[in-house]
Amino acid sequence: MQKTINKKERGVFLNKKVRKLIFITTLMLLFIHTTEVMASNLGVNGHYGVGDWSFAGHTKELKSKYLREVLYWEVCDQNNGKGCNIPEQFSRILNQMYTNGTKPIIVLGYGNRYYDWSDSNVKMPDAEATTGEAKEYLDAFMNYVSTVATAHKDVDGVVYEVWNEPEMTAFNPNFNTDGRKYGLLFNKVYDAIITADPDATVLAYALAGNGSSGKTFVRNAYSVMNLNSKANAKVSVHCYGQFTYYSENRIPESDIPGTGATDGYLWRLKQFNDIFTGIGYTGDIWITEAGRYTGTANVALTEQEQAAYTIREAVLADDVMKSANRNSEHIRYCLVDPGTNPASSEHNYGLVTQANVKKEAFYAVKTFNTLLSDKKLDNLDVNSGKYLANYKNTTTGEDVYVAWSINGNSTDTITVPLSNDIACVYNYKGELLEKVHSSDGSIVLSVDGNPKFVECRKTRPVDVIVSVNGNLVTVLAYMDLVDENAKSTIIVVPENITDLKSITPANVAYIGETIAVDEVFTHRFTMPLGSEGKYKLLLKLANSEVKNQNLDTGTAPNFASAGEFTISGNTSVTATAKISNISNVVKTASIVIAQYDSDGKLLSVTPQNYEIPINTVWQDYSCTIGKLDNAATVSAFLFDSLTGIRPLANKVDLN
Repeated sequence: MQKTINKKERGVFLNKKVRKLIFITTLMLLFIHTTEVMASNLGVNGHYGVGDWSFAGHTKELKSKYLREVLYWEVCDQNNGKGCNIPEQFSRILNQMYTNGTKPIIVLGYGNRYYDWSDSNVKMPDAEATTGEAKEYLDAFMNYVSTVATAHKDVDGVVYEVWNEPEMTAFNPNFNTDGRKYGLLFNKVYDAIITADPDATVLAYALAGNGSSGKTFVRNAYSVMNLNSKANAKVSVHCYGQFTYYSENRIPESDIPGTGATDGYLWRLKQFNDIFTGIGYTGDIWITEAGRYTGTANVALTEQEQAAYTIREAVLADDVMKSANRNSEHIRYCLVDPGTNPASSEHNYGLVTQANVKKEAFYAVKTFNTLLSDKKLDNLDVNSGKYLANYKNTTTGEDVYVAWSINGNSTDTITVPLSNDIACVYNYKGELLEKVHSSDGSIVLSVDGNPKFVECRKTRPVDVIVSVNGNLVTVLAYMDLVDENAKSTIIVVPENITDLKSITPANVAYIGETIAVDEVFTHRFTMPLGSEGKYKLLLKLANSEVKNQNLDTGTAPNFASAGEFTISGNTSVTATAKISNISNVVKTASIVIAQYDSDGKLLSVTPQNYEIPINTVWQDYSCTIGKLDNAATVSAFLFDSLTGIRPLANKVDLN
């Protein structure tokens, strides 16, 4: 994501029209209603304004598409409407979000305590005010809305949520049961935002109550909103399921109409959907708050339960939205524990503690987003308390299944059909439990309340990393489904060898074998001195075809390269040079043997010339002569030629 942009900064970002063209396909997928509902990427709530946001970097690891954050009116406008400024801290938060690839959901409202009316801290403006302080309050609020929307109009994917739980007296003491005043205010806010930023998304309601008063509020607000005609508008709800002391209703799947169970997540979500269906709303429903608390408060969950319920609630939400032909986003409450008191339910909703310790639910969100965000729910099968959800990527044809049981019986089993090449079984924290060939047809999972994921995918391309440090070469490779102790072969040849059939012992610079451990191998070897140049590294990996990798060991010389150069013998003397030529032209080399008497007088010189073919790697070239009886010293020289006389190696002597 990008940061909040002023006019001077806009040049560093893509023009908005260009970004539109780049992302038009993605946007169409997001906003076209389809029964193939995309999996809910699990976003998170910050929800604490411009407080301590040193933990915002976690959204990158979570792969969360959205972070919901409050930008309080009273924080921006502390001067009775005479000025409105976005705090620098909030811009820093957005900047961190951009770095993490996360989009903002900015909650607007909550009133302004800098105005001198009773309950002014959360008082909702009157959209019909025409005179006096009420009009002044409304105008100041609309100035704040326009300021925020204008400041963020170049932000890709920005979303605004108008007020927070406006049907609740905690957030609107002047609660108007019929909701009409909220609906009129939403219209004004929507128009102001779209005027400043035609691409923004605006969420209505942020509804928490699904009882009779909540239904009345929704219905009467809707009567003045004309919501279906607002192309950029959607509705949002807050769906919690952990309030009563009846343990049988704590599970997300509670769906007990007529029994008074109001805390089952599934039951509440269906109620919200029914409310909006009943008034004729046909658009999307976003879940901008949902979560479970740990700690020691009444009906608190263990970290394991919090993690398991996070996944189960997300799957259930996808199924409800698919059945209603709606799309959704699912924003968990919240990223960081709001406090440190274990006995306070409010303090323990986080995925991360105040001490920056990640709970198990953190990894559950990460696993859900990693495996499912590019897939659509195809089917949720429920049988005798056992749940099996199938998500598909219609482009790649790959599947992921999510399986669990609400029976609390670890002997429950579910048979999962396998597809593609490989099936990877993960627990709810994303830890790999098993990897099998999909040709086995199916796999039987033991299931309990902690979901398991079965990823049925195609064999991934072998990932190879080659690094060079001087003459030391390191090859790191990752492979799918490598059998235990399966060997892989590494061969290094000159770069210009194009026909693998032409590889011979004369042009192999290096050959070696290695064994993969846990589907990973690391192999290191040293190229001889003088091996500078460009090579091709060939890997015949277990369960994979040959792969080619470039290997550049530095700037190649203009002449043939010499490695080891030796002289040996007694009555006959042999000088031997190891010579390479990895260029695409024939090179030359000359060995010269000279004999000297005890006074250093030159007795004889014997030269021998060689043509070094291309793709020659460290081949031996030798010159042999008979030693003269009076020779005290025999020396050998290696030159590029007898005309150039450029040394390719140091002189060697035989005394």
